Amino acid sequence: MKKAICGFLMFFTFVTVCFAQQNDANTDKKNGGNIILKAGTKLSAQLQQTLDVEKTQSGDDFVLTLTEDVAGNGVNFSKGTELLGRVVRVKSVSSDNNISEISISFDFLKNGDDYLKFKASVISVAPEGAKPEMHFEASPVFKGATVISIKGKNLQLEQGLVFNLKLNIDLLKP
Repeated sequence: MKKAICGFLMFFTFVTVCFAQQNDANTDKKNGGNIILKAGTKLSAQLQQTLDVEKTQSGDDFVLTLTEDVAGNGVNFSKGTELLGRVVRVKSVSSDNNISEISISFDFLKNGDDYLKFKASVISVAPEGAKPEMHFEASPVFKGATVISIKGKNLQLEQGLVFNLKLNIDLLKP
């Protein structure tokens, strides 16, 4: 009786593992055909409004636009395509804290009437046309957001700043 139960459990385990591997392979083929841009792709986008720690609040939305055309897998995004994000956290300089921060995350890339799920982290931020030594680095992603900070004064990200971004997840067709 024990041999029969063990044999059945081994057979059931084998069938389950084979089925799971087949489903993973099918999912990879399906998603591979739907990927427009792979995670790790770098993009450049320009801020369309000022984000100021003294005026901006958590939950505020903001827009960046692509600074150049980007060719994806069967889909092209032209210069000016909108990237929609939101402010996650704002901290201003105080007597207790000498660092000002704005934490931001990205939600969507607008493609015509479609909104594609878009998750990216900020690599660097610089004024348009700035020399490389003039840019400042953004902190790593924190709880899904990138923290941009400055010491000693309240942070203000001016309209027109160029954000260099890296996709965190594959951008998929709708």
